[in-house]
Amino acid sequence: MASVKKAEEIVRRLTRKYGYLNEEMMSDIEKWKPEYRREIDENWLAMENTAAHSIKTLAKQIYGSGARFVFELLQNAEDNNFSKTTEDPYISFEVYENRIVVECNEDGFTERDLVAICAVGQSTKSTSYGYIGAKGIGFKSVFIAAWKVHIQSGNFSFEFRHKRDDPGLGMVRPIWIPTNEKLKGPLTRMTLYFHDEGDKDELQRLKSIIFKQLDDLQQTSLLFLKKLQRIKMVFYDKSNRVEKSKEFLKRQVDKYRVALDTDSAKDNETRKESQIYHITTLTAHGLARSDNRDLPNTDDTQTISTSAEVVLAFPLTAEFKPIVNTKKKQEIFAFLPVRESDYKFLIHSDFDTSANRQDIITTSTRNENLLDWIAKAFLTAIKQFCEHSSLCYEWPLFLPNTEGALDTFWAELNIKIRRIVTTSPTLKSRHRRDPRVITDISILTKDATYEGGVPLFDDPDKDPFLSPKYSKPVRSVLKGYGLKNISPNAILEMLESDLRNPNSKMHGKKTDGAWYSAVASLLCSWFDRNYSFLNRLRQLPLIPLRDGKWISAALGPIYFPMTKNIPIPERLDIRVLPVERIFDDEWNRLFVQLGVLEADIVAVRASILRAYMSPNNGLLGSDHLTFFALLISHTPAWDIDRNRACI
Repeated sequence: MASVKKAEEIVRRLTRKYGYLNEEMMSDIEKWKPEYRREIDENWLAMENTAAHSIKTLAKQIYGSGARFVFELLQNAEDNNFSKTTEDPYISFEVYENRIVVECNEDGFTERDLVAICAVGQSTKSTSYGYIGAKGIGFKSVFIAAWKVHIQSGNFSFEFRHKRDDPGLGMVRPIWIPTNEKLKGPLTRMTLYFHDEGDKDELQRLKSIIFKQLDDLQQTSLLFLKKLQRIKMVFYDKSNRVEKSKEFLKRQVDKYRVALDTDSAKDNETRKESQIYHITTLTAHGLARSDNRDLPNTDDTQTISTSAEVVLAFPLTAEFKPIVNTKKKQEIFAFLPVRESDYKFLIHSDFDTSANRQDIITTSTRNENLLDWIAKAFLTAIKQFCEHSSLCYEWPLFLPNTEGALDTFWAELNIKIRRIVTTSPTLKSRHRRDPRVITDISILTKDATYEGGVPLFDDPDKDPFLSPKYSKPVRSVLKGYGLKNISPNAILEMLESDLRNPNSKMHGKKTDGAWYSAVASLLCSWFDRNYSFLNRLRQLPLIPLRDGKWISAALGPIYFPMTKNIPIPERLDIRVLPVERIFDDEWNRLFVQLGVLEADIVAVRASILRAYMSPNNGLLGSDHLTFFALLISHTPAWDIDRNRACI
């Protein structure tokens, strides 16, 4: 650390570089010769106006940009070093009626730092960040709020003075300010003194804007700042009593997730809040160089300037559930908030931004390149979500709305995310552990299940159904990305596969009745909807016979086991359903659709007589005699004689 003497020497050398008239010396000249003082002042002003062209241009940019100087100060603090502190890196703002005191526990100013903030368009900041100095604003934006900025850091104590009508050299010319105060620990203090000359209403409006910038500062400002872990703001009233305060703290929850804690106090009431975010980071390569910065054309800067981190932050509840149904819009960040978006997650990267840093330049080639990497980062996030027991089934809630973005630039990102999500294995099926592509699986509809969601038909090898752990809202989102309900054709194919299987469930002797009822209900619904494949369905062996075989009605007439409420006897040469199959209304309805008939009395009698006359059958069985007896008892009087004749 520079000694007090060395620090003063460095500051005064820079003061002389930009030129400075000592006020005490000028007062002595005025006492001796007032006209000399006037001539020196006039010549000095003319020289300043000539020498400060680039600085005046910067001043116009600052006052015309609406730049949010609070965020500029945050970024300045982020780019400091914090190797000496034993506390979490922090920045604090104490807001008084006439000034703001900004403190940061960074290592402290060096000569290099001082030279950099005195220069126009230069920075001590890492070119990988490449933020401070963009469009020439950076630290100089403090002059939006202040006419004087005093900085004390280690043994450095100096200030800048610049009023709105000044040529501009005051923004880059440091003035040494002796002080006896020693700051405790590694600390840099910056005191901004509000503008106090000019229209009172305008000054008050400006002060209100500054206060609002600080008051509106959100906890998300910490998310994409790697070093800073804490931000604190304290507001004082005109009597220098604390009016309200707010403090943000960032802490690591687990491998992918961080929590942002907020402690606020106002009117003797305190409030604590916490918000968890899932953070996904991906390094983008091969980007176009930034339009915002002019960097040396070296190998190092070439590599750094064509790469950038892409970071996505997904808001979660304390139970790690996605937060998506909220009126609060998420934001796009370029290290600090730039604009609101319609996405359900926050996006950060080193975007090219407008001069006032309040929007993304949509015509920037670099920004267009970044869209591909944002989509890739989203896919990386999905893979991380799939490592979590519940988020693996809920992440689709973060997908962009399929209606599309109004902005053409962001609509392109929606297209890229859709493409990468629909072509990559991202979803879980019922049984397989490996993720599945959305086009390879389907939603198992309720009518194709029984007993609380068990599939009527399945394919163990293909495992074609989406896991039932995806909720209805999630399935609704995925439908917008191409996920479909299982089609009747697909179920028909699985039914055909089952019928070909030696261990067919349809033909199994131990298959429970609930399954058969559900299958019959499903197949009946196909007939109700008059699907085009019904003839194909009628050709399948879906009809059981008394002898245990399963056949199709296409092979010839098949009859219900009763006719006119009379049981048809056994051992006949006609095809008859087993009695146990007629007690389910759905199956009866399906059998009718498949072509099963109620036998004609004459046909049954003829079959019995053929059986009686057959040399192998011998005497009529009791069931045959019962049939004839019931036939007579069920027959109207006018038809009894005809029936007896037949018997």
